[in-house]
Amino acid sequence: RNARIVATLPLSGTYVLMANSYARGETGTYQLQAQANSTTSPSATGVLLEQEGFLGAENARLPDGSFYEEYRFQGEAGQSVTLTLESQEFDTYLILLNAQGDKLAENDDMTQESTNSRLTVNLPRTGVYRVLVNSYQRGERGRYRLTVQ
Repeated sequence: RNARIVATLPLSGTYVLMANSYARGETGTYQLQAQANSTTSPSATGVLLEQEGFLGAENARLPDGSFYEEYRFQGEAGQSVTLTLESQEFDTYLILLNAQGDKLAENDDMTQESTNSRLTVNLPRTGVYRVLVNSYQRGERGRYRLTVQ
């Protein structure tokens, strides 16, 4: 009955934690905790974003009907970043957008032997970038791991 979220937050700033019940009308006491596990900055470790999740019906859909989840990271002009999307449960599709939503790059399969996705991009300007975790086929779902370094 207890919920737990483990996340690496991609940007510095203010975040909001919200508690809710699973079923409508449930009430009771609860405890909410937040903990920072590391004082090492993401840029010092080389990892800008690391996220595990589940792609499925609870996610938003692109116009083609495929599920997607959006993440953001901060990048600098000229910085080379490698984005890797891995899943053993579905054929991944990775999309990199600028802050305005313009598509900068996309990838289906990193190799002929793998249905995972990878992009290496030199960022054109300093700012926030958006990453879409997506599946190649409409309706595909499952667990995934996204890394930006």
